[in-house]
Amino acid sequence: LVLKHRNAWPFCEPVDHVALGIPDYPDIVKHPMDMGTVRDKLQQDKYKDPKEWAEDVRLTFNNAMLYNPATDRVHKLAQEMKATFEEEVGLEGIRIKAKELKRSQKNLVKAAEGAPQIPT
Repeated sequence: LVLKHRNAWPFCEPVDHVALGIPDYPDIVKHPMDMGTVRDKLQQDKYKDPKEWAEDVRLTFNNAMLYNPATDRVHKLAQEMKATFEEEVGLEGIRIKAKELKRSQKNLVKAAEGAPQIPT
């Protein structure tokens, strides 16, 4: 969802502060995050719950706003993307993801027991 947004391009990969010539980036942004890493963590089942996933998405945009001045295009795109994320996902999305996670966990248990799975 977020990676496919037209304004997601600055957030798809980790910030390469050397290539970008911004050596102070690691001094300012203590916990880097990007949407590519979020996607990878999601695919590898590294999130214990949807809230943790949402926190990483927010961290991605918060980092961009922390490092880039308010007048910078990346800062403005981060504000827009974060607002879009909150509108489309926010708390309701977390509730939906939590239900999906519970359903998946039930399916794993049922599959292990040989029972039919619950549709997701």
